[in-house]
Amino acid sequence: MNNSRKYYLIACGTKDYDYKDYYPDLPSVENDLHRVDELFTRRFGYERILKDKLNINPTKQDITKEFANWLKERPDEDSIVVFYYSGHGEARIDTNGNEHYLMFKDTHPDTFRDSALPTKSLAHPLENDERKISQILYIIDTCNAQAGSIGITNFAENIIIKKSGKTKKLIHVCVIAASLERRDAYPNVFSETLEEILNQWNPQDTNGHIDIKQLVNKIDNKLKISSPNQTVNHRCASTNDQDYFLPFVPKDLQKWKEISSELVDKLWNILTKNHVNSLCLINSFLLANQRSEELAENEVELRQRLNSLATKPVSDQVCSLIAFSQWCINISEPMRNVISEPIWIEEIKNWQTETLECRLNADLAKINSYTYETTNEKFKSIAKSDQLRIQVQIVPKNDNEYWEGDNTGLSIKNKYLLNVNLRMRSKKHPLRHFARDIDVFIENIEGEISTIIKKVQSSLPPETKPEIEIFLPLTLLTKKTLEKIPYRCDGKEKSLGEVYVMFINSYERCFDNDFLDILGDMKTKKQALWNNDGQLGCENYYFGSVPSDGDEIVENFAIAVWSQEVNPPLNESEWKQWPQTIRTLRQQNREITLFWDDLYPKPSKDKLKSQWLER
Repeated sequence: MNNSRKYYLIACGTKDYDYKDYYPDLPSVENDLHRVDELFTRRFGYERILKDKLNINPTKQDITKEFANWLKERPDEDSIVVFYYSGHGEARIDTNGNEHYLMFKDTHPDTFRDSALPTKSLAHPLENDERKISQILYIIDTCNAQAGSIGITNFAENIIIKKSGKTKKLIHVCVIAASLERRDAYPNVFSETLEEILNQWNPQDTNGHIDIKQLVNKIDNKLKISSPNQTVNHRCASTNDQDYFLPFVPKDLQKWKEISSELVDKLWNILTKNHVNSLCLINSFLLANQRSEELAENEVELRQRLNSLATKPVSDQVCSLIAFSQWCINISEPMRNVISEPIWIEEIKNWQTETLECRLNADLAKINSYTYETTNEKFKSIAKSDQLRIQVQIVPKNDNEYWEGDNTGLSIKNKYLLNVNLRMRSKKHPLRHFARDIDVFIENIEGEISTIIKKVQSSLPPETKPEIEIFLPLTLLTKKTLEKIPYRCDGKEKSLGEVYVMFINSYERCFDNDFLDILGDMKTKKQALWNNDGQLGCENYYFGSVPSDGDEIVENFAIAVWSQEVNPPLNESEWKQWPQTIRTLRQQNREITLFWDDLYPKPSKDKLKSQWLER
């Protein structure tokens, strides 16, 4: 398999229909999607994408928008895509001849053009010049599917003719139709036969890829015996006769599948013994390798991500699972005195030796080179380009066993919980939890924050300077000057506010249920100020030398700033070009204690009593 190519699968279908007299429900669709998912991701190394929108019972709008948006934003130049659809399909005669339509849950035969989708529309996003993929295979598993394949390839041929000679970014388009025009496709027949043929495949070609035409012929020959009323058809639109949709995976992969679960268990056990780092390690690896999986947020999801890496075939002598283990070593060795123990690294190296005996064609030297480049280049670039933020939560300590983010429960005087996340602006989940449920007293909050910030910084590439966001009860604002926490940087003692851009927010403001009622209006004001499209008026912000009344800040102002410098006071002109203004003021040693920043993702609100505890 070409290491530069990436393989993506979109698999969706309509199982339930509102107008069952015309379009009966198709329980078989769920089996079709599961079978195709397993086949392409486990056998051929595809990554299934858009599963949250394009899965069971997608809408017409989902089909037309989600694929088009992903196509112009995510894939690389040499990417391969398979688009599978299962459900009811119908061919109707219109002004352009026979037109094939995909039927959705709300499709009615009398008004089907409003809610059904012309199958050729699946190819419309290919016309966009921002499209980067090189090859796409559509598999239409519906009745009358051949009419749909004609529509897709005719549209694709027009694109190729129009762009021929104007661009090098031509595309190879193939369509497999599970039935002929005016013929039915029967439940599960195509997907079951496809799976059976591919599992028995013993290709003779030397290019390492299964030929689509040969595959369709084998499926047809099988259907003549098992389902003689169904015939499969395929068409292509391309200037290139070679397709790369099905990279042949040797039989030795079957042996790997049998033993990989045991090896994943062993690696998982090694990681969880060093649990403070394990989430950060898997999440940073996923980011640096540009995988679309969601970041892991807990132990269960960590195990799931390892399983996913184990299903990837060896590509150019690189095994994804072993590459991750080497990533752990590369990240941890420079910080051995801070966050890792030598014995932990030795355990991973022993695991690598055992795993390489079972992973044919994987080469540790090639994996080392691959992960070294990723460690030093890609992750460093991501850490700098996608703004990192350390979120410190200072929560009143209550006597209730499980705290859910509200202020119920009897508060324990002067005792607080400290919790820390490392976030990326573009990601839903934190990159890492550094601390969970650490008890601190008001007297040593500054020291605890300074210690945890150093630990977070040590886990990041050199010269990476994240922002810091501190969530704290408003009552602490008059007791603690958090920006002036002593902090050693480059051998010199400075204040934390000098070293990092800091944002200090009220915890009540973010989690008080009463505040949710006006949250929409606050976000509108905040966005307007962020976009700099209007005058800053008193209804939008507050600043002064002492904190305003807490309720007034929480309920009325999009921005609230408390300046520790009475002279000279902040003025409105200094806020005209924010958020850059806050950075400029800090460079001038102008200290700003309180700054609301509601547009950034909030800390997680899951139960603080979790298995990821750093005592």
